[in-house]
Amino acid sequence: MSIKKKKIIVLFSSVTAVAAAVVILSRLGNNPVSNAVNTILTPCESAVAYVVHPVQKFSAFLKNARSFQKENEQLRLELETVKKENKSAEEYKRENTRLKKLLQLTDDLETCETVPAKIIAYEPNNWFYTLTINKGTRNGIQVSDVVITDAGVVGQVCEVGFNWAKVSTLLDSNQSLGIKLSRTGDVGLVEGDVQLLKNRECRLSYISKNSTIITGDLLETSGLGGIYPAGLSVGKVVSVETDNTGELTEAIVKPSVDFDSLYEVLVVKS
Repeated sequence: MSIKKKKIIVLFSSVTAVAAAVVILSRLGNNPVSNAVNTILTPCESAVAYVVHPVQKFSAFLKNARSFQKENEQLRLELETVKKENKSAEEYKRENTRLKKLLQLTDDLETCETVPAKIIAYEPNNWFYTLTINKGTRNGIQVSDVVITDAGVVGQVCEVGFNWAKVSTLLDSNQSLGIKLSRTGDVGLVEGDVQLLKNRECRLSYISKNSTIITGDLLETSGLGGIYPAGLSVGKVVSVETDNTGELTEAIVKPSVDFDSLYEVLVVKS
């Protein structure tokens, strides 16, 4: 071994021994070596702590953030479940209310044979002049049977199959029914109209020109013709037009039934 290598080994051993001695003395409590070591190392430790502590805090923040994110996701899923359950409960409640009204209507029409049915399809143009129900000939339903709800007249059966039937609503230009004004007793005819179809409205025709019909008048079935039972709600007059002499020329009617929110109906068998 060369003299240079021997010197390096001796130097390294000496430094190691001194360092070990310093560390041991610094751990033995209050003594000059310990005070000197602490005096030298304290600024270094402070600098290290200044760098390390924020890193530790950031690491803890990331860990907590992941935990919060997972917890928030779980809470979101639970909230969505509760919303769906509440929505289903509200839908069942509304359906129950509608069915109760139909049941009451059945009691009111005790002299007529009725069949409850659900709407299963509308015309694709969404104008509601025809719709399809889930009852047909197996339930005794025939063409021309009257279709109503607790709100009023829907229309008539125009086509029927074994377990389905198509209904021509008041909005259909091929439909018409005799009415009378609840206020005055004047009679007339409500008809579907192509020009009024998009607004879910009908035209009131054949009303006496001397009639005192006004906007807001309520219309009900007259019972004339023997097709519709008398006294069923048909709609409300929303517009009245007269000529220069003041004679009635036209009246527009808004049906009592909301075709945009129609789910169940009652078929009155002929």
